Amino acid sequence: MNSVFTDEEHRILLAALEREKQVCREYDQEHDSENKLAPIVKRIERKVYDLQNQDADLKRHFLAAEEPEWDPENRFHRCPSCRRRIHEYHGFCKHCGKKIDWQPLMKKRKKEAEIRGRKEGRKR
Repeated sequence: MNSVFTDEEHRILLAALEREKQVCREYDQEHDSENKLAPIVKRIERKVYDLQNQDADLKRHFLAAEEPEWDPENRFHRCPSCRRRIHEYHGFCKHCGKKIDWQPLMKKRKKEAEIRGRKEGRKR
């Protein structure tokens, strides 16, 4: 799991939160107060899960490259994430930081150039 915590740290943290939740439940049963502790520990546990998932989402956004979209009306490329104009062959969108994969476009253009070269060779 690529995230803030290693797998081992994550398991230890969740186990510690589970033990703390049990202690807080026992305390809440013994003491009748308005401020219950068990729901607070549950919210902390939910935040730990969110932090793990958020980190994975950020890595997917910044490290997983996607092919840019072509806007035929305006004749330029758009970022697949934020849909704003991007410059050709820049590795990342300057607006949102999304990694851009130009390889498919480069292969397509290389193939088109080879075809053009063959056609020009036949004309001579």
